[in-house]
Amino acid sequence: MIQDKLRNLYEHNLNTFNNLTKKHVSTKKLWIVHKEINELIIGKEYKRGKQVIDKRNTQKLKYERLTFHGNIKNFPSSTRAELMAIFTALIVMPKRSKVIIYTDSACAIQNIKIITKQINTRKIWTENKNPVILQMINDIVQERRLKIICHKVKAHSGDKYNEIADSLAKIPGFIEGITNNIFEGTTISLNYNNITDRSFIPIWKFTPIETPVKDAIKEINRLKLMLNFKYQERFKYIMTNTKCREIDWDLTFKTKHPSKITSDITNKEDSNKRSFALKLLCEELPTLSKRYIYKPNLYGSSSCILCEKLVEEDNMHVFTCK
Repeated sequence: MIQDKLRNLYEHNLNTFNNLTKKHVSTKKLWIVHKEINELIIGKEYKRGKQVIDKRNTQKLKYERLTFHGNIKNFPSSTRAELMAIFTALIVMPKRSKVIIYTDSACAIQNIKIITKQINTRKIWTENKNPVILQMINDIVQERRLKIICHKVKAHSGDKYNEIADSLAKIPGFIEGITNNIFEGTTISLNYNNITDRSFIPIWKFTPIETPVKDAIKEINRLKLMLNFKYQERFKYIMTNTKCREIDWDLTFKTKHPSKITSDITNKEDSNKRSFALKLLCEELPTLSKRYIYKPNLYGSSSCILCEKLVEEDNMHVFTCK
């Protein structure tokens, strides 16, 4: 009886595994966890049925803790890791199960609420990060009719099971800094081609984009503009040495553009500050060194007229001149 029920269950759930995950060592381990959970649940159901017939058998099945850990690639974030952990927990659950999830990630809970409240799944792709994982979680919940309840656990509060989860996710100290090849056997890859109710999946260089398409396009254009600006001829002396690595370019551009350049409100003072900052960065201030290059017949030399010694008036000398 148990074997027949398990066989039918495995045949159905194996299709789900093959559709949502790519074949890998970690997937096989996850399938083993799935088999152990279902054997435990079905065995318990059978034992309860037997107890109705034979009341002398009052022994209960012992609680068994099953653990699984793995890793994911691309778009590193704690929320993404938490969502993948939830995905691996849900994919091994039997149909019509009530799943209670305890996590210390408020962002993960907020994302799961989109699915549990049955909000339009378009929001998963237009407003949320990690849309591929969220869509696949949604597909599992809908297919298996799962009921999910999330509880927030305070991080590092001494909660027993939260500490166990943290220990499974923690990288051992003796292998920190080693390339990710050491985790090759534990990598979980999602088969995003089998996502339902989705006409296309946005992909960049053979990798699904785990951010809203609008945000991804903005970020790509921002980086392209930044690279074009950095690799101008005037900045070659910076880009050819180690100084480039020491420069915080994001902070540099924020100081040059204190307000959004796309702002609808115009401000003359803000415009003047931005103009001065960019001219200073690009060495385009109207100093004598610049004027002498373009009109040598008008300016006798590029030296500062206020200094007794012949010192060239450049961007730095404007601020250091006594």
